[in-house]
Amino acid sequence: MSSVEPTLTPSSYQHGPQFPTSCADIGRVATVLIVDPDSATRSLLEVLCERLGHTAIGPREWIEGMEPDLLLLEPASRPGMRLARGVRRRFPRLPILCVSIDDPSGETIALGPAAHVMKPFRRSQLERALEHALIPSPGPV
Repeated sequence: MSSVEPTLTPSSYQHGPQFPTSCADIGRVATVLIVDPDSATRSLLEVLCERLGHTAIGPREWIEGMEPDLLLLEPASRPGMRLARGVRRRFPRLPILCVSIDDPSGETIALGPAAHVMKPFRRSQLERALEHALIPSPGPV
């Protein structure tokens, strides 16, 4: 088996950034699957996502066929963690953003979340975490 060395192209020869560097560069609305057992918190997260221009869906809409671009998860919820493990198996590259009152656990870390935002949070913290989670990471070379 031969190994191929990647060719590095100077940035002056590139037509644009290879990967987006901000949400504005993504140029699309993301579908955010929100899983939080508390209805008030879920509603707040939906409103915040929608104000940022994203489409918020719940597990019911996901089951009905809508594909998420991001999972926003309260990992303290047992049913939520069960759903998250299933999502991770089905969509291994789907970004997961944990929003919780609890510190990250070993089980949460095993999901490979893009970020963990502690409740209570500032709107700007959630916005930054969403932006970061939605920026595609380079795949294996």
